[in-house]
Amino acid sequence: AGGATGSPTVRPFKPAVNTSRPTEGPTDGPTSSPSRGPTGSPTSEPTAEPTGRPTAGPTAEPTGPPTADPATEPPTAKPAPAPWDGPCPDPHSSSPNVSYETGDIVERDGTVYECIRAGRCNLDGHEPGGALGEAAWTELGPC
Repeated sequence: AGGATGSPTVRPFKPAVNTSRPTEGPTDGPTSSPSRGPTGSPTSEPTAEPTGRPTAGPTAEPTGPPTADPATEPPTAKPAPAPWDGPCPDPHSSSPNVSYETGDIVERDGTVYECIRAGRCNLDGHEPGGALGEAAWTELGPC
């Protein structure tokens, strides 16, 4: 019937037959006992029993040499940028009448900076070389 058009044949649902002995293979419907194997997809509810055992426990001997303690190594110093090779730019201004755009270059305390985030370059506390300045400016080198 449905095979001629390529559509599957619809068959009515047949409930599982309740027998006194367990079935050996798949059933036609749901069963009253939980399955013991994986389902291929996560379940929506927790299981009553653990689903597996840990793959390994602690070992009596170390499994490899210890790693170096990062606390004993000195911190890496930030490399100094190369000296600025252009003319010394205008000094940075914190005046509310000055608005910086991405790519603007300024000088502050003998160091040249470029605005990298226009929305932050104009915020209080985001001055070049200031506490929050790295979020808005990048250091290009001494002037």
